[in-house]
Amino acid sequence: NEAVAQCTREFSDISPLTGGNIAFSTLDGRPSAEIFEESEILQSWVTAVGIRIVLNRLNTFGDEVFRDSRVLKSYYYAISDLAVGGRCKCNGHASQCVKSTGQGEQVLVCDCKHHTTGADCQMCDPMHQDRPWRAATSEEANECLPCNCSGLSQRCYFDEKLYEETGHGGHCIDCAGNTQGPH
Repeated sequence: NEAVAQCTREFSDISPLTGGNIAFSTLDGRPSAEIFEESEILQSWVTAVGIRIVLNRLNTFGDEVFRDSRVLKSYYYAISDLAVGGRCKCNGHASQCVKSTGQGEQVLVCDCKHHTTGADCQMCDPMHQDRPWRAATSEEANECLPCNCSGLSQRCYFDEKLYEETGHGGHCIDCAGNTQGPH
C-alpha cells in the first residue's frame, strides 16, 4: 500500500546508536517509487508539511527499578545534527522556488511556468482556462491554454460542459462591443 507508514525497529538495539546516521527516505520500499510522477497517491503521501520526531523509550538497562534520580538523569537522548532535504511541490510546473512577494511571513513558493499560478502552481492563470488544469509530467507539460475571447474580453473561466462539447472550455465573460457568448 502506497499510503501506509513503514515502521522499523532497525535502530532499536539494546546498545545506543552512537555517532551513527539514520537515513530515511519517503520513497524507499514503495511500489510506485520508480514511477513517482504517475502515482498521485504516492505524491500526496510524501508531501510533508510538518515533521515530528518521537523518541519514545529510553533504555535505562533496568536502573529505573532503583529510582535513583541521579542515575536516571545520566540517560538521555541526543540528536547532534538533523538534515531535511526536500523540494517545493510545484506539480511539475516550476523548476525552482522563490520567496513570496506577499505581505507578512515570507515563505517559499513555486516560480510557476506553463501559465499556471498559485503557491504550488495548482491552477491555471485567469486568462488561460481553455482546458482543465493538470500536473505536468516528463512526457507532457500540460500547459494551461489561453481562452479565445477574440480580443473582446480580459476575463474567462473554465466551463466543463463547453469543454466536453467542443474540446475548448474557456468561457469569456464581460465581453466588450455589445458581444456575448463563450468566445
